[in-house]
Amino acid sequence: MNRQVTKGIVLKYMREALKKYNCNPHITLINETLIKLVEANIIDPPPKDKMSNLYNHISVANPDLEKLLVECYTYLIIQGIIIPKPVTPNYGSHEAWSAFRTTEYGEEWANSEKEPIPEDVDGFVKYMRETIQDLDDVVIQYVSEALSTFNGKYFFASAVMLGAAAEKMIYLLSDAIKNSATKPKLKSDITEALEYRRLKTLFDLMSKILNGLIEQKIIPYSIHEGSNHYLSSLFDTIRIQRNYAVHPVVGKVTKLQPRLLLLSFPHACKKGYDFLNWLKENNI
Repeated sequence: MNRQVTKGIVLKYMREALKKYNCNPHITLINETLIKLVEANIIDPPPKDKMSNLYNHISVANPDLEKLLVECYTYLIIQGIIIPKPVTPNYGSHEAWSAFRTTEYGEEWANSEKEPIPEDVDGFVKYMRETIQDLDDVVIQYVSEALSTFNGKYFFASAVMLGAAAEKMIYLLSDAIKNSATKPKLKSDITEALEYRRLKTLFDLMSKILNGLIEQKIIPYSIHEGSNHYLSSLFDTIRIQRNYAVHPVVGKVTKLQPRLLLLSFPHACKKGYDFLNWLKENNI
């Protein structure tokens, strides 16, 4: 084995395998996952005569990896990504668990995501740390909690934690604007908004200031590219946290909501840090 194989790594490649096989014996999905792990140079290739049935080879050569593969396959069932193949009159119930079908949610999981995936907690956090220089420890702590609660199927808690991470990002960015501001009125406005902690007011003011700098071509395109979309997603994360997760009337968060928020957050956070680092080096 070329590197330590974790549950997150196996799920990543099992997800890739699921794009190819969405209704097959479970051994087919596991074997395809192993092939992809070999192709990615994560595990050592077997002898050529064993390549057609890698799973049988692995079950003898590496029992720990076999257990991990079964654990990840079971995880897909628990998460509702796949289900046992429906039983027909000529298909014994004891055999149903040896084959699977992909659910509608599973098809979305397999086909519509890009890295990192929320199921790979360690990989997700590592991706954010490697992508964003000097990432705030509080932000990453909230994100880690959001990932853990999501995978534990505590979707309320996941939305709340991710909303807190988004709030922290808005405050960090607003602080950077305040520290960069040289005009008394601008500094006074952002300082007052920060002191009152009215998040919508603060976000609107922050967006207005940044958009003004963009329109005046003060902030380079490489910094602000796609900023409206990414900054809006930060506030959407907070809106869902407050309106859906903790609102006494609505009080409902579906699995899809925190998943989509988690997928978009690293990119929104990266864009926030692009602005933040630029502001640290420039006065406005």
